[in-house]
Amino acid sequence: MAAGATEFIVPFNGQATVKDTKLYRSKIGSLIYLAIQTRLDIAYGVSALSRFLLNPSPQHIKAADQILQYLQGMRLLGIKY
Repeated sequence: MAAGATEFIVPFNGQATVKDTKLYRSKIGSLIYLAIQTRLDIAYGVSALSRFLLNPSPQHIKAADQILQYLQGMRLLGIKY
């Protein structure tokens, strides 16, 4: 998550749809797996977003998509020994 994205980390006052909730849980689950296994650089953002699995807002979904876009852009970078 970008440094300015902390304003999205607030509870959602509305009610998310079942479809949005399922999609968000799937995205966050995949991101948690990556954060634990290989991508420690996304761990904080994913952890912050995982607090809202029961009722994600459109901003939470957008932030999860931004993390996925970040990973897409960084897929060719790695560490060489």
